[in-house]
Amino acid sequence: HEICIPYQYANIAVDILLDTLFNSLINKSEFIKEKEVIKKEILRYRYDMDRFLLYYVWFPLIFQGTKLVEPCIGSEEKIDEFKYTDIKKFLEANFVANNMTFIISGNISQQKSLDLFEKKIKSITPSIFSSIIPTIAPGKKDQILIFPYESDQIGIAIGIPTVPKANGKRHAFDIFENMLSRGFGGSISDKLREAGGLVYSLYSSQENLLDSGFLVFTTMTEKKNAKKVLQIILKEFNRMRIGAFTQEEIENAVKNLVGSLQIGLETSNAIAHWYGLQELLNPREILHPEDKIAKYKSLSKKELANIAHEYFAKKNIYIGILGDIKKQEVQNLID
Repeated sequence: HEICIPYQYANIAVDILLDTLFNSLINKSEFIKEKEVIKKEILRYRYDMDRFLLYYVWFPLIFQGTKLVEPCIGSEEKIDEFKYTDIKKFLEANFVANNMTFIISGNISQQKSLDLFEKKIKSITPSIFSSIIPTIAPGKKDQILIFPYESDQIGIAIGIPTVPKANGKRHAFDIFENMLSRGFGGSISDKLREAGGLVYSLYSSQENLLDSGFLVFTTMTEKKNAKKVLQIILKEFNRMRIGAFTQEEIENAVKNLVGSLQIGLETSNAIAHWYGLQELLNPREILHPEDKIAKYKSLSKKELANIAHEYFAKKNIYIGILGDIKKQEVQNLID
């Protein structure tokens, strides 16, 4: 929940925000209507292969054994099971002051910010909320997941588990992602283009959660090109593993990350998100933008090579396929 308002009306903004959070009226008939809206959204996801690949293939693969195997939007069966009383219980258990992070960004002093919230929060009775469920469960996992899907295309999600938000190595994975795929300018993009424009799309994501993380690349290609695309990406993963990247690649990635960071923090909303997410997931180390830039610049080629050697190993590579391909064929490519 967020609100953007002229600074002189900050007290009104806090009133509106807190009222929305703690006093929302959830009409039962509207709840029933919204369930149908969500079910239609789920159907749209099924026909959007890029989204389907991420939510129904990659997440169930990387989060095996945890509740995160369920797509965030849910399933039609789960939506049907969801009752009006369930949402009331959820709000009562989770939408409480001691389970929230409040962030104010803009032309307002820290003391005034504290005063605005503390006066109003005191009148709200905190309750006990459930403990955080670990994201990554221990134990052996399958490295490959094939999800049959009738289409002329093949969807590929290939990536590695990384580190939690509080782990300093996370900055290295930002650099690896940028070296491999910054739009259509990274080494994976270049290699796929040089091989004849093998893919329709290419996306990447480097996510650091509370107790885990992952780096993933997703792409769509024709069936006949699927193995070749996998071979190219796996070759680039191995290049990272053996440290066969150049100082120039590192410097270009850092420049790109710094530029994107600076451009992305030009609004008060963006600044609030920057600090809010840190306060929520890693309150012991709040980084200012200049701190993060310094972290990127301080990483040497040797340090990056050591991290890459550990995390880009074959045993850490996970591949999710949306489409018609045999699991053993994919396994042979990893071996």
